[in-house]
Amino acid sequence: MKVSISLFGKFHAFYMAKALHKANHLNKIITSYPKFLVKPKLPSKNIKSLFFYEILSRLLRFLQKFKIIKIDINPFVSNLYSKSVAKKIDMDNDIVVSWSSKSLEIFEKLKKTKTIKILERGSSHALFQQEILKEEYKLLGLKEPKFLNNTALIAKQLKEYDLADYISVPSSFVKKTFTDNGIDKEKIIVINYGIDENQFIRANKTKKNDKFIVLYVGSTEVRKGIHYLLDAIKILNNENIELHIVGEISDFLKSIIPDKKNIKLFGHINQNQLYKFYNNADCLVQPAIEEGQSIVQIQSLFCGTPIIFTKNTGGIDFFYDENIKGDEVDIRSPKQISEKINHFILNPENLKKYSNEITIIAKKKLTIEAYGARLVKKYNEILTK
Repeated sequence: MKVSISLFGKFHAFYMAKALHKANHLNKIITSYPKFLVKPKLPSKNIKSLFFYEILSRLLRFLQKFKIIKIDINPFVSNLYSKSVAKKIDMDNDIVVSWSSKSLEIFEKLKKTKTIKILERGSSHALFQQEILKEEYKLLGLKEPKFLNNTALIAKQLKEYDLADYISVPSSFVKKTFTDNGIDKEKIIVINYGIDENQFIRANKTKKNDKFIVLYVGSTEVRKGIHYLLDAIKILNNENIELHIVGEISDFLKSIIPDKKNIKLFGHINQNQLYKFYNNADCLVQPAIEEGQSIVQIQSLFCGTPIIFTKNTGGIDFFYDENIKGDEVDIRSPKQISEKINHFILNPENLKKYSNEITIIAKKKLTIEAYGARLVKKYNEILTK
């Protein structure tokens, strides 16, 4: 089996490449990252770096930040990048894996070959995503961001869905958004993510006080549903609860966050330091409106910190075929979130037992090795069809 990967940026593709290389299946990974930043490390011969596009993207974002330019950066750079990759991709691969919105030209070039084209889609179907986020902005009375009305980008993504032989998604939630939008279920493959467990070790609790700490990690934009977590904390109205928010502080969060001593903002934290926050917390809450499969949930499980998650985060997949069912809530439900938090507060012994169980699940299912095994197995199954 000979597999090439194309992506702009990083995502989980480097883990994918490592797994394929270990199984002697990796031909090339084409990335916008410089070779020296590809980690886990791979042989130089297996990496094609188009880092000019990474530099271009970051320069344009810098200029946009200071309102020097006004362009929709993502589709502009995506189109340039996918056209460049299409010129460089080998024509004799068994499988080519490429990321959503950056694959159209690549797949069109491969149409007349025997290469199996796999589209990697980390979030829900483009039309589902557009609809649910439009709905959310309307509920909040906020102006819709431009990307929600980028018809050209959505049209490109839909064409990619058609051209792909398979669409690889990270969770059963994402799969359902595709089948609900008319995509044949046989075309969708689900491969849950895995992470480097060495970065997220479970340690003795390092709490400096007896507060019950609720943790949120990630972006603080509308899509992530952090406003529903703030509402849940308000419902609980418990002075013994602290909410710790880790992630860049968006304008949206600034506009809604109450001036409370029990809500602490930590801003961006380097990944190699995140484990300290997980180990210091009693539970993690992921209240997202729409997300493929939240990586921070996996990080939390490795640290033995229980997770409360919405149905639209892919979190329930971790608990399939396990003795515990997972603390899933509906989207837009601060009441359900508050009830789950309160249950943890009132049952500290159960929380400790639960912590042990979820760590076992993480080590069994969610390592890089487990992810790699799922990936290689699925690709082999595809080739033997």
